[in-house]
Amino acid sequence: MNKYEEMKTHTLENLVTSFWSLYSEQRIEKITVKAITELAGYNRGTFYKYFKDVYNVLEFVEHDLLALIENKVIGGLKNPTFENLMNNMIEVYDQHGSYFSLLLSERGDPYFASKIKSTLRPLLRQAFALPDNDIRIDYALEFALSGYLATITYWYQKGKSLPIQEICDLLSSALLGGLVSELEAHAQADTNIRAMINGMLDQFPQFKLKEK
Repeated sequence: MNKYEEMKTHTLENLVTSFWSLYSEQRIEKITVKAITELAGYNRGTFYKYFKDVYNVLEFVEHDLLALIENKVIGGLKNPTFENLMNNMIEVYDQHGSYFSLLLSERGDPYFASKIKSTLRPLLRQAFALPDNDIRIDYALEFALSGYLATITYWYQKGKSLPIQEICDLLSSALLGGLVSELEAHAQADTNIRAMINGMLDQFPQFKLKEK
């Protein structure tokens, strides 16, 4: 990275940091370009070199977080299991909790949870070879992902009162049962699918599919 590119990156980071400082204290409709640039130490012209408006900064932040989820939660797993996925998501949330907790709160973006689920849903289907054409799987995934995000947010807002591993185990017990019962219907006639599902659940033998 040359000096000019470093300056552009630094300017962009300063604008985003200033926006987030304001967003942490007030609703986005109250934030102005003038407030962001004054806090960052730039003029309005500099802002418009990077963003078209205040909402575009929020989109930039959310895009980075969703890319982080895609790369860190599933992207690096060679042998995905539910435990690994849950651990990775909680760790990503923990490391960037100030962003996630605000965006998922009542004062944040009402669509951000849906964006996270839309990012995770196809990745989960691909990682675990889930069928694309079964509406029951859609409902099971919606239930699992919604409950998962709500619980992690609650955990973070409560000061992370449980250790990461303990909250992961709690979520696994609470959510896996319903999801696995739906997956079981697709494993009855296919031993390969059965073996794949049971491999995913090595850490949770209570949910493994019974032999026919």
